[in-house]
Amino acid sequence: RLAAFRGGWTLESAEAVCGPGLTLDVVDGLSSLVDHSLVRQEQTSEGDVRFRMLETIQEFAAEKLAGSGELEAICRRHAEHVRELAEEAESHLTGENQARWLERLEHEHENVRAALDWAESAHDADIALRTAAAIWRFWQLSAPLAEGRVRLERILALPGAQARGSLRVRALGALGGEGLVRQCPRTA
Repeated sequence: RLAAFRGGWTLESAEAVCGPGLTLDVVDGLSSLVDHSLVRQEQTSEGDVRFRMLETIQEFAAEKLAGSGELEAICRRHAEHVRELAEEAESHLTGENQARWLERLEHEHENVRAALDWAESAHDADIALRTAAAIWRFWQLSAPLAEGRVRLERILALPGAQARGSLRVRALGALGGEGLVRQCPRTA
């Protein structure tokens, strides 16, 4: 189940994505994986604990997840968890905690990409639109700007994203914000 994550995860994320339906406690499972050197435990500069799998272990876990029959459900839970994180971060990306949230999203950027990849391939316009509309300021401030623009354009082209509504308007507004930044040079 941890194979759904890219670039690491927190204990909270592991519990949200992997915990439901498990017969063992997530903390005990992670501790065992760390003890057996299958998962590494790291600390961020702000003292938060993150976990990460080695690439070969990640590939093996992905193969096992694909064969387990749980792949779709786990990827959906992962994408929903990332959407929740993006929506929580949205209001902080312009506030006094901006630097902390930008750093947090930087740690989660690979998970954001994985969640959006899944949402696009599953044609889940709701998760894709909500995540992208919430995260666009992160793309504007920290990530390659072209990535955000291309993502938003692809997401807005999804069949379920064509309906008029507030979610589409938010995503179009995010795309407009991305476009304005592209046209205006940044000042140092």
